[in-house]
Amino acid sequence: MKPWQVISRRRIVQKDPWLRLYEEEVELPNGRRIPDYLTTEEPDVAMMFAVTTDDHVLLVEQYKHGIRGVALDLPAGYVDPGEDPFDAARRELEEETGHRGADWTPLGAYYYSENRHQSRFHYYLLRGAQPTGRVHLDETEELIVHRMPLAEIPDLIASGRVCGIHSALGLYRGLDALGPGPSSNPGKR
Repeated sequence: MKPWQVISRRRIVQKDPWLRLYEEEVELPNGRRIPDYLTTEEPDVAMMFAVTTDDHVLLVEQYKHGIRGVALDLPAGYVDPGEDPFDAARRELEEETGHRGADWTPLGAYYYSENRHQSRFHYYLLRGAQPTGRVHLDETEELIVHRMPLAEIPDLIASGRVCGIHSALGLYRGLDALGPGPSSNPGKR
């Protein structure tokens, strides 16, 4: 398939580092033109499925203004400009939950919304997360850290308690990466 050609691009909004909104005139391979196609640029996100030494998964509960309510999510944070996503994952996990560890596995990177955005979510599994006591929240963050038993994670997703698609994907990817075993596949003990 041939890519669309960008004829012109105009920045409409720039709120660094969080969001840039563009209006583009694009030409499709069939010659049709779209004069006002909107795209955005946002930073990539690192999201962590962190399992403690006693088989609990770290989740964070916080107010999300977009849904005008509280959500239960995997710990996550923006990747700073020039920062490696794995470094961001380690930094954000400790900043939000006060945990860290050494046994990390990358779980892939997925586009946020491939039709209008270029940003990706980078997922990581941490086995053996241990508390450090060093939480450092941003001024916009107010959250509660939950330690949820690994066996309860599928029910949290199925019930809708974890309501964000990005956290649900991260939880499924983490469960899949843990594979079958007495403490790694809760539904098959």
